[in-house]
Amino acid sequence: MKQKLLLSLLAIIILLACKKENANEQPTDLRASGFLCTIGIKSNEQAYPNPDTICVGSNSSGTSYSIRDYSHTAIGSFVVRPRDIWTLETTGDNNWYLKNHMGKYLSFEDTPYPVNDEYSIDFDDAPTEKSVFLRSHNNGQNFYLESKFKRGYFLISRAANVSPPDPSHSAIRFQKKQQLWFFMP
Repeated sequence: MKQKLLLSLLAIIILLACKKENANEQPTDLRASGFLCTIGIKSNEQAYPNPDTICVGSNSSGTSYSIRDYSHTAIGSFVVRPRDIWTLETTGDNNWYLKNHMGKYLSFEDTPYPVNDEYSIDFDDAPTEKSVFLRSHNNGQNFYLESKFKRGYFLISRAANVSPPDPSHSAIRFQKKQQLWFFMP
């Protein structure tokens, strides 16, 4: 009887130790690939100023991006599979790489725009210290992407600053504010 009690206690301790080891990992049911989306603003007259789902698209060589409308009423370019599919790859310890369909890694470009205290993005052929992100899980499938290279700067979509005013989101940057992202399958 004493042996059974000790074995049961040992099994519970081992299970708790294993569970504690995995406490810092992201839940396994989070999507890690698909169309990289966020909430933006359409630029067409019928929808303005209603927010809508926008995607980060990619060109066929994977060396540049554009912001595209995900909705069925999209004006302009549409998202296309597999060209616009992005994947988050983890190296463990909540370190993530964001990779496009051509295997290019989205990276932090450390030349700031002096007025906005914002940083641009770059694409690298292989992961570097500037392409590591911390993924903060909010709820459901939503998450924030923070640069590990320059902590406190998050991936965001930014509205165009053109004349006449165009409120549509036209760029992705790193700024000190957070913006939720999610993957559409």
